[in-house]
Amino acid sequence: MNAPYPNVSVILPLYNAANYIELAVDSILKQSLTNFELIIIDDCSTDGSYEIVNQIIDSRIKLIRNISNLGLNGTLNYALSLAKGKYIARMDHDDISLPNRFEVQVDFLEKNLDYILVGCNCDVIDSAGKVYINSNLKEFNDNYLKSMLFFACPFVHPSIMFRRSILVQYSINYNQEIKQAEDYVLYCTIAKFGKFFSASNVLFQYREHISIDRGTSSKNKNAIIQGRFFAWRIILDQFNINTSNEVLQLHDKLCYYHNEIDISDYQYINEYLLLLKKLKSLNNNLNIYNKFYFNQNISNRCYSMSKTFLEKKAIGWYSLIAQFPLLSLKHFGKILILSIKN
Repeated sequence: MNAPYPNVSVILPLYNAANYIELAVDSILKQSLTNFELIIIDDCSTDGSYEIVNQIIDSRIKLIRNISNLGLNGTLNYALSLAKGKYIARMDHDDISLPNRFEVQVDFLEKNLDYILVGCNCDVIDSAGKVYINSNLKEFNDNYLKSMLFFACPFVHPSIMFRRSILVQYSINYNQEIKQAEDYVLYCTIAKFGKFFSASNVLFQYREHISIDRGTSSKNKNAIIQGRFFAWRIILDQFNINTSNEVLQLHDKLCYYHNEIDISDYQYINEYLLLLKKLKSLNNNLNIYNKFYFNQNISNRCYSMSKTFLEKKAIGWYSLIAQFPLLSLKHFGKILILSIKN
């Protein structure tokens, strides 16, 4: 006898993925956990993607076509509004969920009621489906993952599963003010409502279209950066801190685009260091994030910045060391060694 409600609602936004959507859907239909609904929202595809899915016969599939193009976040929110499952599983139209993904993630959430979101290890595949990055990361606990939030996005979005009740209880949706990094903003928004976990199991294959260089066009890159700014300001608001976009731009380069750091960025170092000092001091007092991991991330950013400006010979090491009291002993030693080599 079928359960009255699905245990998992899989939300899959679809747009022009005719070459991959059948494989993506098939990977969901072959899950070892079978009590789910697969909500596929086609956002006005023009390449026959909708027609491909429409030919797949499975009662668990709910295929809907938007009347007009809503964009990713609008489409995700539409899917969420239709979901009936206890858990929400994200899925993208060109990726692959391994057969035991749902079983492992649901089992964890069922056994750990204080956790609201679970991710997993993900291999990276190319356009042809060949694995070119094998993930062998260890599992990551709540303290580690949340301490990363101001420094990096801790999950691969289409690999996560989370409790729908959190979104319902706190009236949370994907933020439609931004075009990219919607997942990052979501994690920063819901982090205060429960714990995060990332399993060591490889349960997902994330497809990178190398030939297309997905996500790195100038327009797309700017949208991603603005989305990250939005996420970081959520973190800063917890500490009642405000800072300039120029400082966040330097932070973004140190976290994601290290090779793009320019000598002109040096003018924002003092303001950036002041921001990190405030964050470290306030977190030590408020204990919002695990002190060890949070301070480690701060030291990583300071080391990255020190190393960059030393290599560019923007300033002598003695001046840099004087300005970087946030370096750990380990990073301090590395800077000394680098200064001798230079």
